[in-house]
Amino acid sequence: MARRCVGDLFFSDMTGFAAMAVPDVQSPFVSSPYGVPYWFESARAAGEFNFNAGVMLMDLVAWRKERVTDEALRYLTDGRHQFAQDQEALNVVLAGRIGQLDPRWNQQAELFWKQYEVMQPNARAAVDNLKKDPWIVHFSNREKPWHYGYQHPFLHEWFMHLEQTAFAGWRPTQSRKDKVLAIERKARDLAARAARRVRLF
Repeated sequence: MARRCVGDLFFSDMTGFAAMAVPDVQSPFVSSPYGVPYWFESARAAGEFNFNAGVMLMDLVAWRKERVTDEALRYLTDGRHQFAQDQEALNVVLAGRIGQLDPRWNQQAELFWKQYEVMQPNARAAVDNLKKDPWIVHFSNREKPWHYGYQHPFLHEWFMHLEQTAFAGWRPTQSRKDKVLAIERKARDLAARAARRVRLF
């Protein structure tokens, strides 16, 4: 959900980059769990960013010239793929060729999960600002605004935009799948609380 004109991205300095993106909230570094598998075998530093593919600015001339799509597809089909489909492939094949966007261009939903908030490679004030004033809200992860019981600080804005479409007035109703998602959400919250208690001792 865009909250700022995406045309502003055209003024980004892409010198030397085929693409630009924002670090992934759940796996911000190539060495993070579910980051880049075997990152050390390709001489990559542990602190290199692992980017989220949900919002990506691409230099299409460089992208085509360097055959990024072909490289990514080859990675996904030759047995190297391990974790996160296209995102993993792009982080592997774009090593050294992807730059960092302002994180406000991709506020990921996991930022509001306490266990991931503290892992961010940004100052606490920057994280707080990102939570309050994102430029693009990325409803990442399995649950979405159209699922019953979904909770997100910017959900009301999503419904505000929905009211301007042919689906005005529509609201999600609970299905069997929604009940399963609610149980999974509760289990995840309980696991997070248990993990925090373990860290205290």
